[in-house]
Amino acid sequence: MKTVSIGDIKDIVTTIAIILGVIGAAWKWFFEEWLRRRSDIPSLSGEISVKTTPFSADRALLQIDSDWINNGTFPAYIDPDTLEVSVFSIKPEAEVGFLKPDHPPGPKVAKILPKKKWIGYFFEPKTKSSVQTVAVVESGRSCVVKLSFALDEKHHGSIGDYLWTYERSIVVVVPAA
Repeated sequence: MKTVSIGDIKDIVTTIAIILGVIGAAWKWFFEEWLRRRSDIPSLSGEISVKTTPFSADRALLQIDSDWINNGTFPAYIDPDTLEVSVFSIKPEAEVGFLKPDHPPGPKVAKILPKKKWIGYFFEPKTKSSVQTVAVVESGRSCVVKLSFALDEKHHGSIGDYLWTYERSIVVVVPAA
């Protein structure tokens, strides 16, 4: 039977310490990388508000204000070609139930791409950005105002065939003049 010497025990302890050190360093690196990647994911929150102002017997102005906050730690780059503000008139004969986001509740009465000609547009981290526009609509109607956009694929990539997209909408009753 072979006896174990102090030198053998030192070698075994050193080997175990090296293996545990490598495992600990790898775990720490993977965990920190996972946290870093989580912070890279866009984190936008937003709201939309509308003010109505009658200006003639049958027309009113809709002042559309949308504020977005980038809660992430990196800029959120917006594809300016996808930033769209639309106003849909709700048909009086609309079915009872939920309005489906992909099926407008009625005809589109106004649409604008406020940043269409821009080369780039982004939301700074930890700041509020605003998108504002004005539309002319018929008085005495109910409308859905929708703001939508997609993040720039060059900066944020996509998930399969899907882009990072955001949308907010609000129902507005335009008072009769």
